[in-house]
Amino acid sequence: GIETGGAFAAAFAEGAGELIGELEFASRAYRGSVIGITGTNGKTTTTELVQRILSAGGID
Repeated sequence: GIETGGAFAAAFAEGAGELIGELEFASRAYRGSVIGITGTNGKTTTTELVQRILSAGGID
């Protein structure tokens, strides 16, 4: 990543415009739905459960 408070970011913003992060960049190109699963424990289990629920409901 790039430190947003650094000299490079300031110079870029002055000359070229907007400085955005990776998630913002990707979200501008992707128009599908996203489910975010975060946390310390249980992400794999929760992801599998959500996938099975969506599949059972006919959602790909």
